[in-house]
Amino acid sequence: MTDLTFTEENHEYRWRGKVVPSVTTVLQPLTRLWTNGADLERARQEGQAIHFVVEHECKGDLDEEGLPEWLRPYLSAWRKFVADQGFELEFSEHQAYSETWGFAGTLDLAGVLTKAKWRPSVVIDIKRTLGAKTAPLQTAAYAHLLPGPVRRRFGLSLNPARFPEYDNPQDWNDFLVCLASHKLNQRWNPSSTGTYYRMQKDGHNMLCTADGKRSIFDDVDE
Repeated sequence: MTDLTFTEENHEYRWRGKVVPSVTTVLQPLTRLWTNGADLERARQEGQAIHFVVEHECKGDLDEEGLPEWLRPYLSAWRKFVADQGFELEFSEHQAYSETWGFAGTLDLAGVLTKAKWRPSVVIDIKRTLGAKTAPLQTAAYAHLLPGPVRRRFGLSLNPARFPEYDNPQDWNDFLVCLASHKLNQRWNPSSTGTYYRMQKDGHNMLCTADGKRSIFDDVDE
């Protein structure tokens, strides 16, 4: 039995049997602020399909003939990206846990850009679109899940093709704030799976969980 386990049904990571927060869970309150439920679910499903294509293309066992038409442009764009950047894969869909910071996650891709200057080691997060404001924080977290020097971080949209770098050092600090908030909420309210955020409703100041449920801390003082 490995130290780190993952249950897909409820997106739960455990480290040596103990539930630990994931990158996705830690950033979920921010994600929900900018995306409605229907859009979030559609994006999740389409994103999973795109990740499946890239993962199995990397493994060399993709059933290309069985791909639906809407995914074929993503496969072509991925192959062009690999050729243009000279991307050499080290990890794909790699699960890891940070004993230092106490969180886990599954990073999309890690490797080397052999055609770039200095052949940088990179972390790449594949996005259905690059509109997600949490992407810089997400990649900062993933970069800290890998051993060795912190890697350069990129987002990758395949249709349309875009490959921006996230190079703001504040991204990691901002993720740590979200992580601390999540852990504080777990101590205050162990039954909750979300982080509290402040909102105002009907003239009342409230701290709410990511699912929008009213917390016990109604009428929070400013």
